[in-house]
Amino acid sequence: MSWIDDYACFGMDDDVEESQKEMNQLFECDDIGDMEEYVGCKINKSEGSIKFTQPVMLQSFKDDFDLENQREAITPAEPGSTLPKVPEDAKLDEMEQTYFGSGVGKLLHMMRWSRPEVYNAVRGLSRHMQASTAVHVKAMHRVMKGGS
Repeated sequence: MSWIDDYACFGMDDDVEESQKEMNQLFECDDIGDMEEYVGCKINKSEGSIKFTQPVMLQSFKDDFDLENQREAITPAEPGSTLPKVPEDAKLDEMEQTYFGSGVGKLLHMMRWSRPEVYNAVRGLSRHMQASTAVHVKAMHRVMKGGS
């Protein structure tokens, strides 16, 4: 595994070394040792696999969002359900909407870098970034609780 600026190269040792040599010919690069973190993800390496985790993000879900009353769920979203459109009289106030937007933003980052299995649930939540209801917040908490 090799990391140069925002470029990460994963593969067999010989292939990664060849890639490093090519990059060193094009740019001045420093070898600072094994890559243990990347874009906020902790990298866990074992024989034949690399696992990206985001323990700091998961802890922020617990610290910043009300997940105490949320039950553990097997799936990120309720199977067979879709999030409803928001009626004008049920919209969250500005502070609650900011809370929802912050949570969805964190979920988007987590989805991109370490948890692709929550993609559909997060995509559904992100459609309601302008206006959401308590139903949407509950769905967001479900995705967060499943990741912790």
